[in-house]
Amino acid sequence: MLTVYVIVMLIGRAFSHGRRGRLPLAYGRAILRDPTAILAGLAGALAVALPVLEAVQKDSSFRHSSCVGLALILVGHGVVYTANSALGANWSPTIEKTEGHQLVTGGIYGVIRHPLYLAGLLITVGTNVYFASSWSWIALLPVLAVLWIRIPMEEKQLVARFGERYTGYRKKTKAILPWLL
Repeated sequence: MLTVYVIVMLIGRAFSHGRRGRLPLAYGRAILRDPTAILAGLAGALAVALPVLEAVQKDSSFRHSSCVGLALILVGHGVVYTANSALGANWSPTIEKTEGHQLVTGGIYGVIRHPLYLAGLLITVGTNVYFASSWSWIALLPVLAVLWIRIPMEEKQLVARFGERYTGYRKKTKAILPWLL
């Protein structure tokens, strides 16, 4: 069960993140200047590591919930792939928006403004369901807290960079869940 999960995560990550184009070394320095990027990485790592650790400690036989969890993980990677295809070189691990960034409103971005955050939530929840994790659901709380902080900060940057174009786009789309939130 753990082997299947690791294979799916590695293939999914390579498949979905390969659409971003090249990853400059400067991103490492940029991440260190953006505390929300560091918190997002740590919260995501915790949210994935805890269910895996719990599964290692208990019987990890395949269950029906494993199929549902695997489906959520695969859908999450599909959302990442779709979002990265639309973003291309506009992707950044930080919330800072530069002159080189373009406002992307097509594809999945025509339905929700932050599909990569949705994908992270799907993968995190899918991991918990896949491993039938109980106590590791607590790890979802830091992920939600980071999103609660990061989305308004990022949107402030987007308004500063794109002005009325982003404000109008924001009025037409939801942040994370289509037609809901």
